[in-house]
Amino acid sequence: MNGLLSNAPALMYFDVIFGSTVLKPLFWMIMGGLLILFFSGLRLWFSDQGIAMRWWKWALFAAWFMGVYVTIAGGFTLVGENEARAGLYFMGVFGTLLIILGAGLWRILNTK
Repeated sequence: MNGLLSNAPALMYFDVIFGSTVLKPLFWMIMGGLLILFFSGLRLWFSDQGIAMRWWKWALFAAWFMGVYVTIAGGFTLVGENEARAGLYFMGVFGTLLIILGAGLWRILNTK
């Protein structure tokens, strides 16, 4: 194959295919759809468990969920930037805090 990409490393082919202007938005649309399915299933699971969810309980759960998301995303971003030690400390400290807060949140959610 003669051309611009003939001497390029395999990673460049990956970026050309999966870094296209069509696949990036498609990926995030699929991720958003999966998040909607997650919360829909969570609502059904709460109702099956007999847990009455009010708006303030959903707000507390959403805040906790965003904390977990930011902790994982931030920690692995640091690992990807060759700051593995900082990323592991970040995930360890905030992950431990979120586990403790999650246990407290679970007790709040189970109150009727």
